[in-house]
Amino acid sequence: MWSKAQLIFLIFILFNILFINGNLIDTDYSRSFKPFLETKNKIGNVIKDPKTEQIYVIGEYQTQPEEVDKTFSGNNFYTLAPKTPIPNFVYDNSTTTTSKTPTPSPSPTTKTKSTVKPIDSSSTEPDELITGSKKNYFKVVKASIYNGCVAYIGKGLQDGNTFIAMYNLNNVTDYFQVDSSHNYLSLSVDDTFIWATYREANQVYLKPIVHDGCKKIVHKNDPYVPMKVNITNPEAVISQPITSSNRFIYIYDSAAHVLVKYTHSSSLQQFEETEGGRLNVLDACSVRLYRYDQEKRNTYWMVSKKDGFTLYNERSEKSITLSKDGDTNNYCAPFATKGLDTFYATPGSEELSRTIPGISFEVTHPCYGDKATGEIKILSPQDVFQFKWEDQLVATKSLIRKGLPDGDYILQYWLSGIDDPTNMVRKNISIITPDNPMFINVTHACVNAAQGVFNFTNPKHPDFSYEYILYSEDGKKPVILKDGSVFPGLYGDRNYTVNITTTTKDVFKHQCFYSVKEFLPNDKVEKPIIEYTNLTCADSKDARIKIVNFKPEKYNYIVTPSKYNITSDGTLENLSDLNIVIKAEIKGGICSQMVSVDIYSPPASKIVKEKLKPKVIKPPCYGSKGSIKVASMDGIDFELTDSSGKVHQPIINKIKTLEFNGLTADKYVLEAKIKSTRGERMYCGSVANNLTLAQPKRIQIFETLIESVDCTRANLANMTITATGGTQYNGSYYDFSLSSGALSHGHYLNVSYWVDGIYSLNISDSKGCVAVYNNITIKRPSKCQVHNINGIHPQGPNPNSIQNGGGNGNGNSKKDENKNKLGLILGLCLGIGIPFIILATVLTVVLVKKFGHRFARTPTMRNQPRPNTVPVFMGGKIHNIDNF
Repeated sequence: MWSKAQLIFLIFILFNILFINGNLIDTDYSRSFKPFLETKNKIGNVIKDPKTEQIYVIGEYQTQPEEVDKTFSGNNFYTLAPKTPIPNFVYDNSTTTTSKTPTPSPSPTTKTKSTVKPIDSSSTEPDELITGSKKNYFKVVKASIYNGCVAYIGKGLQDGNTFIAMYNLNNVTDYFQVDSSHNYLSLSVDDTFIWATYREANQVYLKPIVHDGCKKIVHKNDPYVPMKVNITNPEAVISQPITSSNRFIYIYDSAAHVLVKYTHSSSLQQFEETEGGRLNVLDACSVRLYRYDQEKRNTYWMVSKKDGFTLYNERSEKSITLSKDGDTNNYCAPFATKGLDTFYATPGSEELSRTIPGISFEVTHPCYGDKATGEIKILSPQDVFQFKWEDQLVATKSLIRKGLPDGDYILQYWLSGIDDPTNMVRKNISIITPDNPMFINVTHACVNAAQGVFNFTNPKHPDFSYEYILYSEDGKKPVILKDGSVFPGLYGDRNYTVNITTTTKDVFKHQCFYSVKEFLPNDKVEKPIIEYTNLTCADSKDARIKIVNFKPEKYNYIVTPSKYNITSDGTLENLSDLNIVIKAEIKGGICSQMVSVDIYSPPASKIVKEKLKPKVIKPPCYGSKGSIKVASMDGIDFELTDSSGKVHQPIINKIKTLEFNGLTADKYVLEAKIKSTRGERMYCGSVANNLTLAQPKRIQIFETLIESVDCTRANLANMTITATGGTQYNGSYYDFSLSSGALSHGHYLNVSYWVDGIYSLNISDSKGCVAVYNNITIKRPSKCQVHNINGIHPQGPNPNSIQNGGGNGNGNSKKDENKNKLGLILGLCLGIGIPFIILATVLTVVLVKKFGHRFARTPTMRNQPRPNTVPVFMGGKIHNIDNF
């Protein structure tokens, strides 16, 4: 038994319902409400309302509303009132028409996809329905309907218990009625009762449940008690909806394969199995009432089997097999019929299928070019149906029509001896000659390019499949198309053959054969010849292009960017873009030639300013010349002006760098003039750069007189020459050199041990700059003076002159002048002074030998000094010391 809490959520049905409007299936479920079902569903039941002739498809799984109010109304019975109204599933039923004009039926077998899905397809909730993890899900096991009153058996997915519930589709009430007193097996509903079967202690019972006009399940004071029935497995219960004193209940026992008939009175005081009321239906899967013949008081039953359907005559127990040769469909499923129009769905399926049992048609459409050769064959058991073509006056027994022209042919047919013409089925069969499948739309190829296309563009016959096979004269492998009709990528200037086969899509596979031969030419396109003018300046819009070989009657011209238009004479004007692409495409084809035009524009001032990076090279020595270098730029003239207004001209070296050489230290303006494209010496603007060419400091010393104020040891040992300016070696020292060739390095020169006298001193830096001092005087007080008989004489009249030892050519004229003076002096000395020198030398030697001992207090060198030495007074004697 179910608890009260469990019964609350097993109430709501008929979530997804399909309706048969006329003879068409409406596959769209109601979208006027948010469905309660939260997961994918399948088709569970296909039922027909015997009162309204309306067919319903019910989802296999259902769920109850989330919030409900309950009212207890007796043992195991509950009335539930949802807080929100339940949507009405009833739609206008156009099938119950009183018109005597038959309406066309569907094709013999069709399938309609009817997947039950939630409206909110974006939901990612897992499929908990199948696992039964949600308490409010249940499965609809059996369902029945009468005049809009739906009764069904639901089975809980968690506990497996069953219950009966009822809902009225005609009047949307607030109540669902539930009975969970038994594990019910099958049921049927009519105008008064819900007939339900269940099993207890190996005995099957049929329980009548009063529904009071589908308003409520009556439980209190219920006078009806369950009745025993001799049934093993009650697969289905069918109550005959005929109001009379005696009525019938049928129960299909799937274990014995028999349909058992019971007779009962309206008061149920009498209920018994009808004598001779067992109909053997063999291996039936489902049983449905096909037709009750009021006049003959006879009932006909339709049963589904794996290989098709069978129609049974209850009175004669004869049957008619309604199967089709070669049919492999499985029909073992719940189904519903409207006459021969049959709807079925395999349990668990997502597709609703529709068929006319026992009959099919073989239709042969004419091939293109043939006229009046259509043919229709009716494939059905002999003498089962009666036929009448609506374009013929009388019925026919012939199952074939030949020589038919294009058109619609409507066949009326019905079951012989069972149906009458008012229950006929109308089948519309169309004979359609296909459009010319050989019509080909050719796109020419291009030279040396596989760009040709064959396109078979005529509409295709809906009942045919098409196959195209293309052969090339070059013997390449054939190309086969089954799903399309376009052959791209073909080379031109060659012949092709295309064989076409059309095949009907039915099981009969009628075929037509065609062949077409086609030569595919090449299109040759002239490349556009271009004349153009460049932009005047960067911000102008005056470039112009002229297509010299402009032929608009033959080519379509496409310009990129597309904002520019070509005039009637093939000109593009007022251009500002630097690249224009012109494509000439042959009309009616795909071949083209393209030309790209690069238009020159003088550089913009901003670009010139960014690129203008001059390099200032200052003079290496004080008084020498510097230079300014700048990278050359296309379309730019450079001018360099000094502070006096003088314009300097550059030279261009091998790496395209402009050099302004021989510049003195000054302030300069470097101007980059942007040349126009419209003539010489016409400019769009200029960019100026202010530059300063700085002069390095001269090399100099603080004092040329180096003296000691007294004869103290401290002062005598601290006689130095310090230099400044120029560019020191490693930032710390100079080269000091004497005319004798002696050399020293340092920031200063210590002359504390030099002999008193006058020296010529050169000071040079790392750049090769030289300062010459010819009057460096070493002087001590008289009492501690040191004399040098070989004193060094000054060299040159200007002790502060500067010579450039860097080898850049500066000062060459002065050197030449010194050389001339030196030559003159040497000439005079050699011509006049040599005799006097010889005489003086002899006299000196004689005097020294005779009187030299008298001058012992004054240090005198005994030997001649060696080259590259400096006389130094040390230890009471004068020594010639190498390199200081």
